[in-house]
Amino acid sequence: MPDKDIFNRLAEPGWASPLRRLYGRAEPAEVGQISLKALRRTLKKRGGLPGGREVCSILERCSRGILGCGEAWNLVHAICMRTHHYLYACVAERAAQRLIREMHQGVVHPNIPDRFAREFCEDLLRHHLEKGAPQLLDRRFESHSELTSFLIQCFTEIRPDLERIAVELSLDPSGRALKQPPSTRRRIRKSTVELLDEPI
Repeated sequence: MPDKDIFNRLAEPGWASPLRRLYGRAEPAEVGQISLKALRRTLKKRGGLPGGREVCSILERCSRGILGCGEAWNLVHAICMRTHHYLYACVAERAAQRLIREMHQGVVHPNIPDRFAREFCEDLLRHHLEKGAPQLLDRRFESHSELTSFLIQCFTEIRPDLERIAVELSLDPSGRALKQPPSTRRRIRKSTVELLDEPI
């Protein structure tokens, strides 16, 4: 298969471009921004956050002590089972169960819907960007830990926009109301020095 086709083969629909940037030596900010666009399109197309309101209700009852952590864990798993382990429901399950584990350890989350949506979005980004790692890793990174460090930089660069998407998703888990993050519409302006150095 020609090299140019490998990204289309490995990536899920809409994610080939972020993978090309990731393994084509783009900076973390560029990889992050193109990934945000893919995330927004995917969430709108795939129905947003599976079981979002129901899972948030379980998490909030768990945080108030109405549900035990074990019971909350099982209820979240049952939601995933209802979808026949649909990928995005499984990603949501892992994000929710991580929050339940933190609650069990005494961590307090003041805004559970936003935190849950953000954890889900980050996990979904990580899933798509790590999808081609076994075949593509040596194109840019020496190890999986180096890839992980790079993705952490990406998430740091896009955190304000990612949190904005998470808030919109927590308000409407269907994903239909998601808006384009403002920074993805901005053009990167060149400095005067860079413009003067360009050939006429």
